Amino acid sequence: MVRSVASGLVGLAITLLLAAIGLESHARNSGYLTPLWRSESAMILHNPKPAFAHRQASHRVNQDAGAAAYDESLRHLPWWAGRAPRDSGVSIHTGASGWPLPAFRTVYDIQSPQARTLRRPWASQNQRGAWLVPNQIVWPGFLGNLLLLSLVVFGLLSLPAVIRSRRIDPMGCRHCGYDLSGLDADTPCPECGRTVNPAATAG
Repeated sequence: MVRSVASGLVGLAITLLLAAIGLESHARNSGYLTPLWRSESAMILHNPKPAFAHRQASHRVNQDAGAAAYDESLRHLPWWAGRAPRDSGVSIHTGASGWPLPAFRTVYDIQSPQARTLRRPWASQNQRGAWLVPNQIVWPGFLGNLLLLSLVVFGLLSLPAVIRSRRIDPMGCRHCGYDLSGLDADTPCPECGRTVNPAATAG
């Protein structure tokens, strides 16, 4: 139980850390957006060479776009990206951070940006860019990252116990490895109090 809780907390910390790394890598190298898909009434842009743990996409729909054109654009829109309202004529930009999946995102209208930014005090004068403060959680990506990273941490925490169990002497307690030589098979282990390893015999 303790190991599971610890794994979850560490997995959450790593999830947040990787998202922060994604924000920093984007601030250092935001890159350029190029067309991913376009039609006469809609267009999707993306960054073909995204920064580590960060992705970008932009969705634009013209005011005269019909339902069919709008639905078609949604089929090409990345699952983590924000959608432009139908017949809005605006471009909705999304910056999503996290690894291996986007876990947090900043969604805003390019024509009237309302995204909050965070200045990077450690950046030199020659380095431009700021953190785009996330305003939404990408739940599938957040939960996926949390589960995956927690499982990895749980495996690492369990590894010493697995290695130790493989090194236990045949005459040792299966639970703690205490030497049970000379004890009857039904005698509790003097160290941990559990039932003696049935493999142990009186010596």
